[in-house]
Amino acid sequence: MSRIWRSLVELQRIDAESLAVDQRLSALPAKVDAEHQRLASKQAALRDHEARGESHARERRECERQIAEREEKVKRLQAQLFQVKTQREYDAIGVEVTVLQREISDIEDRELALIEAEETHAREIEALRRAVDELRAGTAKEISRLESLREEAERTREVLLADRPRHASSLPDEILRRYDTLRLRFPDSAVVHAVESTCGGCRMGLVNQTMLQLNLGQRFTYCEHCSRMLVPQEKAG
Repeated sequence: MSRIWRSLVELQRIDAESLAVDQRLSALPAKVDAEHQRLASKQAALRDHEARGESHARERRECERQIAEREEKVKRLQAQLFQVKTQREYDAIGVEVTVLQREISDIEDRELALIEAEETHAREIEALRRAVDELRAGTAKEISRLESLREEAERTREVLLADRPRHASSLPDEILRRYDTLRLRFPDSAVVHAVESTCGGCRMGLVNQTMLQLNLGQRFTYCEHCSRMLVPQEKAG
């Protein structure tokens, strides 16, 4: 019976470690995706800032065009002042020049605001570019680390899976089937040790008959409360 106990304990260790490895492996794709998403989010923010910067630049160039257009009109109108023959024509041109100069002043104010916005955006874009470069390097490093973890976990799983049949084959079929069934309910505690007449799984007290059977080691023993497989404390490692 002691050989069976040892095989069960070792089999459970292998299965528990294999489960932990599988859980680590299953979590890795989400972690890789999260790294890509972080980088994509920062890159999207950079593109948004660059687009707004380009929009400000286009609007500023349009302001420059409008100013130049109005200044040219002012020059033509001022040249006409020397050709007018009546005061009424002179005054009309003066009014038109005044309106154009006011428009030029308003557009220049808008142009100045756009220049300031462009300068601010340029600084923000430069900072974002540095942040993207740093994050890209960090992402590549983290993904490389995760890939190394994946490779290591897969090697560990291969070793564990290769070792499992040796221990499983040493168990009677009935006990192995019972263990596999219990493992579905208790992935890492289908086999537990009994300590001071208490089940190491559910922590419930064990009746004297159960403890007697366990100590005699003549037949396999189960907890009467949770049905876990019991082994003596010194055999549970």
